[in-house]
Amino acid sequence: MITLHSQAIAEEKIPPYPTYSLVKAEGGETTYDLDLSCVERSSPRPATPGELLQNHDLTFIPDWTENLRYRTMILANSKDNLQYQEIQRLLCRSSILYFINTFVWTYDPRRKDFRRIPFVTFPIQDKAIRWILRHIAQDTAGTLEKSRDMGASWVAVSIACWLVLFHDEMTPYFMSMGENDVDKGPNNASVKPLLSKCRYLLENLPEWMRGGWSRGGVGCDVKMTITIPETRSIIEGILSGGTAGRSGRATVLFGDEFAFIEESESVLKAVEDLTPCQILLSTANGMGNAFYRIAADVLTNLLRMHWRNHPLKNEDWAKAKKAKPSVTDEAWASEQEIDYTGSTPARVYPKFISTEQIDIPWCHAQTGKYFEHDRNYDVDTGQDYGQADETFLAYAQIKPALPEYHMFTDTMIVFFDEDTGGRTSVDEWRYIMNQKGYRYNEHVGDQRTGNQMDSLGSTWIKNFRRPISAPVFSPRFKQPIVPGPPIVVEGRYNSEFGPIQVVQRLLNTPGALAINSERCPLTLAAFQNWSYPTQENQITGLTEAIPGSKPLHNDYSHPMKSVAYLCDWKFGNEQTFGKSAPDSEFDYPAMKLRIR
Repeated sequence: MITLHSQAIAEEKIPPYPTYSLVKAEGGETTYDLDLSCVERSSPRPATPGELLQNHDLTFIPDWTENLRYRTMILANSKDNLQYQEIQRLLCRSSILYFINTFVWTYDPRRKDFRRIPFVTFPIQDKAIRWILRHIAQDTAGTLEKSRDMGASWVAVSIACWLVLFHDEMTPYFMSMGENDVDKGPNNASVKPLLSKCRYLLENLPEWMRGGWSRGGVGCDVKMTITIPETRSIIEGILSGGTAGRSGRATVLFGDEFAFIEESESVLKAVEDLTPCQILLSTANGMGNAFYRIAADVLTNLLRMHWRNHPLKNEDWAKAKKAKPSVTDEAWASEQEIDYTGSTPARVYPKFISTEQIDIPWCHAQTGKYFEHDRNYDVDTGQDYGQADETFLAYAQIKPALPEYHMFTDTMIVFFDEDTGGRTSVDEWRYIMNQKGYRYNEHVGDQRTGNQMDSLGSTWIKNFRRPISAPVFSPRFKQPIVPGPPIVVEGRYNSEFGPIQVVQRLLNTPGALAINSERCPLTLAAFQNWSYPTQENQITGLTEAIPGSKPLHNDYSHPMKSVAYLCDWKFGNEQTFGKSAPDSEFDYPAMKLRIR
């Protein structure tokens, strides 16, 4: 789909516009190769005839010569020719691709010269434009996953401007987190905000195509609103944390970098009545947000713009880019690979591997019989108790390591089951654990919360081990239950970071720790996403953990504390603190065993 007009010129009758080509060497020009002595650099050499030339950043060089000639011819023919101008408007109205490739310019501040660039679309951008237009026509939602620098924002901006220039009373919306992302007004010189991109696009159109709009014009350009007087169509900007515009109606809502919007689930609910046509665009930012939830849903209409779809990029570019000191594994996963499991910044466990990789000796997320419950081995549990929060139980067995990993470790801890829930009593948890039929060895719990007294002077740990023979009524199961044999919970107090270091050591030892990814989805997601609070490094621009901070207390912390309690009990040190230790240190009990 390239138009919304029922009486548009047929696509096959739209004049063909010249597109890009890749520059080939005649021989002797300077081109660049990956410098094998330092992968992040490139080295120049004379080009051989016929090869594709590469820039110093190892991208191929585009040739827009024929497209620029075509644009120049169209503008020359349009000058002072009202009939020709009307023909061009009709062609643009009939084909958004004709409009973009003939009239639209973008801006790239990174270029040392010629920052004004003709928007000559490549195939994945054409596909995205058609895909978004189909959603607008059908009034449906879509989700666009993207690598950085794929032109997705300019695609959205071009569609919004095309809508308001050639259609009456259209209202596309742009939403992002802050003014720097959405709009700082017509007097702002930066082209980074989305509405500033719209202004740049409109300003670089011939005046007869702007629909009466002018930058800062009275009644047509104010902060967060661009109006086209001739069509009465409006481009609106809204902030995800505000309420402006949410009571109105939109033709389409573009949610830019939606995976990074705070409280994204609440934001979605707040704008649900604005329009059913919500196009969410984003790079990956872990799994703890609405964008991932939507993208992972098999019913979602999803489009992916991966860097490998970019005609100017190649494997050498990727190797050099990834090798730069400023590009962390998390940044690469987020900005280029659309990797949700590896893109959470400042992960507590960045060495946790979720998928098999050729150059990685061990994947921690496993499936198969060996990683399921085995009646030949005892079961241990790690327990994190919630009073206002959820309670989480992790079930594990210590088994012999797989033979090919005996050079690293003799044993492997396998987490094969999990339980979680809120508003569940100790008696109900006893019932749940005893009903599983496992042969238990040790139960390791949160000593600080477990020993806090309730209004009756008892504690979680005391209630777990008290004798009960008579049935008790269960609000959770809505019937009488017999809690079963007592549960004796062990554990010692230790600093917060000791148990984390034990888990990190296990993760760094091939074959020492495994998660049954099918039976333990919450534990798997927690390993992938538990993180420290972050800040932007003002020197490097990187998102990094706040120095001295503790891991975030969120839905991921409960599975991770359960795992840490158990791993530290089985594999940690015996160093403990007395009761005089500060309360902030009593976050994890210390625990014990060894690994070779």
